[in-house]
Amino acid sequence: MKTHGRYRITTAYQAKYGNPIRFESGELLDLGGRDSEYPEFLWAKDEHGREGWVHQSKFLVTSEKKAVTTAHYDAVELSVRPGELVTAEEMLGDWSWCTNSAGSKGWLPNHVLERLTEVLPFSIRPIEAKDDTLMAAIIRHVMPEFGAVGDGFAINDPEVDWMSRAYSDSRCAYFVVVINGVVKGGGGIAPLAGGDPDTCELRKMYFLPECRGLGAGTALMARCLQAARLQGFKRCYLETLDSMKEAQKLYERSGFKKQCGTLGNTGHGGCDTFYVLDL
Repeated sequence: MKTHGRYRITTAYQAKYGNPIRFESGELLDLGGRDSEYPEFLWAKDEHGREGWVHQSKFLVTSEKKAVTTAHYDAVELSVRPGELVTAEEMLGDWSWCTNSAGSKGWLPNHVLERLTEVLPFSIRPIEAKDDTLMAAIIRHVMPEFGAVGDGFAINDPEVDWMSRAYSDSRCAYFVVVINGVVKGGGGIAPLAGGDPDTCELRKMYFLPECRGLGAGTALMARCLQAARLQGFKRCYLETLDSMKEAQKLYERSGFKKQCGTLGNTGHGGCDTFYVLDL
């Protein structure tokens, strides 16, 4: 069934098949058994030896274990993390064909999808040079709220005044949250200083009070982690303060695990709480 809608991912889902079945109309299939959980899907093998679950609407049975396909079909699944936003284009049984913000497509079980019934009050985009002054002001306004001032904190990093230039380097990305045309927060990723090349750091994720409680943190986190995966990183590390309780809830919802010690050499000795996420 054709559909169209925006959804938020509520539960992580990992694609299970590396070379899934795919075909055009008029191809032959060898059929196996029905899925016990999703009985509208049958296991099938195509003419190229690829196997996977196929919805019964995509073929006509010609004999006990043979069928001919009646439409284009691709059984590829989409790997997603909580908080990601996707668009659903087709629904078959309890599964939906979805596209994420990077343009990747695949099937997702409907139980991980939460339909967005209203327009989000914010947007997220890459930082631009025109945002530098306001983003620096946001960082310098928010960090003292949590006692993150003085030596050993990111508020003193030179890049605070030229974030767009700092995150234009290779394997870096920084995004801003915009409400009614005005930047209200931001966050990004970059290679971990002094760390191994497979590890990035989540950096300078801060929001003004009016930007909190809207889902912006979850959406921005998903955007940053997606950028990290696209850049080939295998782990994401972050440093924070124990006093930032709400931020820690966001990190833990996103899959980060607290660890005892530091990684790399960020220069932020004032932080006392550390997290790592396997991407």
